[in-house]
Amino acid sequence: MESVYHDPVFGEMSYQHRWYKKESLSLFGRVWPVTVAAKAYSGKLITDRQRESYLWFSQNREMLNQRTTEEIIAYVDQNCEALAATWPGARMLFSAEDVSQVVHPTTLLFQQDGTTLLLMECSWDKEHGLAVELAPTFAIGSQDDFL
Repeated sequence: MESVYHDPVFGEMSYQHRWYKKESLSLFGRVWPVTVAAKAYSGKLITDRQRESYLWFSQNREMLNQRTTEEIIAYVDQNCEALAATWPGARMLFSAEDVSQVVHPTTLLFQQDGTTLLLMECSWDKEHGLAVELAPTFAIGSQDDFL
């Protein structure tokens, strides 16, 4: 059975293996439906670190949008040759529109320690996807590197 909780920062969240809600995220010049999730074990409540990270994310969306776009462009450009092994249409990216054609944000995940991850499907790794760590540091790579 799914539990529902009204968190003072996240708002109404449902629990099924983690706290989550649906939200729209403006990224790469588009609006994407994503799951906002707060990792929790055995139905425990959202942590203060997760709340702080969600507030920080909410206050810095524009900067994070720009930086995420720039970092994905740089990541693809630096790894284009290697990505071509699993991505037949491998190419350099130049704009947010280019990024929106090869990645699809699915989840904004707040770990219990406050680490914030943006999880995405991507053209070059359909099985594992792409992750961008937004906080406490900025990093990019396969979701396997972060989960």
